[in-house]
Amino acid sequence: MLKLDVPKLCQRVRARDRFRTAGKLRSATGVILSCTLPAAVGDQCCILTPAGREILAEVIGFSNGLAYLVPYEQGEELSPGMTVLRKGSGLSVPVGAGLLGRIVDGLGRPLDGHGPLADCEPRSVSQEAPAAMARARIREPFVTGQRALDGLLTLGRGQRVGIFAGSGVGNLGGIEAVPEPWHGLPASATITLPPLGVLWLTPES
Repeated sequence: MLKLDVPKLCQRVRARDRFRTAGKLRSATGVILSCTLPAAVGDQCCILTPAGREILAEVIGFSNGLAYLVPYEQGEELSPGMTVLRKGSGLSVPVGAGLLGRIVDGLGRPLDGHGPLADCEPRSVSQEAPAAMARARIREPFVTGQRALDGLLTLGRGQRVGIFAGSGVGNLGGIEAVPEPWHGLPASATITLPPLGVLWLTPES
């Protein structure tokens, strides 16, 4: 007999669109795209290319029956007439224990070649930040084994650290020098690699 998690299945069904709203790409001015798609500001869309690639974008405005989008990634192959699908309101990323020890990009997509994320559920990034005095205190250090970091920029478990640098100047190399941070040293961590050369290291709290 199959063991189904009925509440979880119902939650996933409710999260899916019962129908898909589609439009067509009209124009591009710099990084801003326009399309004939009825959508609200903040809605997530995907642009379907002839090669079958899906380019994710976010609605930032609308005027005279057109919606204006900004893609999350490069899209040199974009051209007028491509299909644009509305995916839903608000950006969601996977959250759960399955993130520990994994390397993902800024949209939560795995980059480490270890397959899809498990034990994760989508959660909207549009959340109110907890009050400063209500947050858990950082009490235990996160030892990286790199003297430059441990001596000058001590990290704490549960702390979020940003390393800002241009592409190709070594921002990722500093993290790669840490001896297998995602296999315990001394705790697992999630490394997020969004675009624009920004790196987030979030040790397990």
